[in-house]
Amino acid sequence: FSRLAVSLGETIDVDPIALSGVQPKVSAQRLTTTVRRTSGSAILKFSPARYPRIAENEDFFLRMARGCGLRTPTHEVVHDVNGVSALLVARFDRTPDGRRIPQEDACQVAGAYPASKYRLKTETAIKELSRACADGGGSAAAATLELLQTVSFSWLIGNGDLHGKNLSIYAPEDFWLPTPSYDLLCTQPYAGWRDPMAMMLYGRNNRLTHTHIVESGERLGLRPRAVSRMLDSLTSAATPWIERCAEIGFDDRTTAHLENHLRERQASLLR
Repeated sequence: FSRLAVSLGETIDVDPIALSGVQPKVSAQRLTTTVRRTSGSAILKFSPARYPRIAENEDFFLRMARGCGLRTPTHEVVHDVNGVSALLVARFDRTPDGRRIPQEDACQVAGAYPASKYRLKTETAIKELSRACADGGGSAAAATLELLQTVSFSWLIGNGDLHGKNLSIYAPEDFWLPTPSYDLLCTQPYAGWRDPMAMMLYGRNNRLTHTHIVESGERLGLRPRAVSRMLDSLTSAATPWIERCAEIGFDDRTTAHLENHLRERQASLLR
């Protein structure tokens, strides 16, 4: 992987539209590339030494997300001949035979430059994407709730890097809907456990609570009861996963800190 990464760094221009992996704050040094498998196109995400277990971290939280009811792309941790890990994520913006599936992220839909991905407000991203879903034959309310679920899950796990290019919609059939959630990992171990959300949600990028998210959902046009049910389901499904943090492979101290962090975030989302 290290040899391939050097080659890519010298010869490949990064595609700003493709699933680009975690961006700064955390992984400005994380390199990704597209690969072709018999089952279709995928993204290979390398693991810089400065971010130990980051492939296993993202793999775990993608699996947790699916266990909590979110749609996620197919993925797996792979290793090179030296045992170095990377994450392989199937592209959901391509068909198995390589044809493009229409996809746009929040920056594109809002008419913002990619460099503005951290300056976009969460509510703006959700509004613009939900409106585009409605214009494209989908449901604005269903899209809003699903996008808010992704934001809530990101808060729960301590993903401080959910930016405007990590919320997207696509049209795999005849209508638009949110894409599977991607780039989900806990950034806190790499940021001193003080990594706030990348984008504000109605004035907050930290100390999110059940009440704040329900009120935010109401301002976005959702019924409070629907948002509360989503949060109840999320926090309930998260419990067994919090007890499985050791699967990531962090040292004992980091694992204990991560478990405590997740329990605190879970408690903040309870009624």
